[in-house]
Amino acid sequence: MKQITDEVIHDYQANLWKSAVERHGTALKVPSDEQQRIGELVRGLYVMQTWQAHGSQGNPVRFMKDYSISMNVIGVLIPAFLGKQKLVEIEEVKPVKRADRWRTLEEWAKKHTYHEVTTEQLVEISGFSYQTVLNYVKTSPYFRRIQRGQWEVRDPKEDRAREKN
Repeated sequence: MKQITDEVIHDYQANLWKSAVERHGTALKVPSDEQQRIGELVRGLYVMQTWQAHGSQGNPVRFMKDYSISMNVIGVLIPAFLGKQKLVEIEEVKPVKRADRWRTLEEWAKKHTYHEVTTEQLVEISGFSYQTVLNYVKTSPYFRRIQRGQWEVRDPKEDRAREKN
């Protein structure tokens, strides 16, 4: 792994511009998309320098993605400056949303109609606190209270149809 200093970044930028000028004649004739790419590569190097200044902790790909460096730039810089380190993109773990937890609990209730459950079991299934689950089941059409801490799982559509008849 190379230590990235300001001098290394300056030399890398100079080499990129030198090769671009050789291909196009003058710096003024270098297309704007290539100028943009050179700028992004240099910015990516500064981000890698920051990563190294923070002690090279964690995954460099994730660190660079936090700075909105594109995967194309990451794919060029990591092998060139960090050696044979793998370019494994970290799968972003999405936090579970509250609405998804409630939806999961309701889906579970649909599959387990007419079962008797305790509030503690519902806490384990939903992942919410005891008090939150208790407040939910008191107002939810999917559960009917049998006794303190005991609930019967119900089918609200069937209950409504039965009430109409």
